[in-house]
Amino acid sequence: MKLTREALLEYLQKNMGVDVSRLDDDMPLFSSGLIDSFCLVEMVVFLEEKMGRRFQPEELSLPNVDTIGKILAFCNNSD
Repeated sequence: MKLTREALLEYLQKNMGVDVSRLDDDMPLFSSGLIDSFCLVEMVVFLEEKMGRRFQPEELSLPNVDTIGKILAFCNNSD
């Protein structure tokens, strides 16, 4: 199953309170402080449910989840 940009943005807006109208695919989410590390746990649950798989802790590094583009690439290229 593929994660769409629209589904990810909807999740960030509804569950994290992120103003997605100003968010581009390369804007840092965590390293900028837009969302914090506590949000990562919630987001991982969402991603695992959406993708139908469990991620290993070592997969969930900042380089894989710090931007919309990186999250989409990580989720849609990992099998």
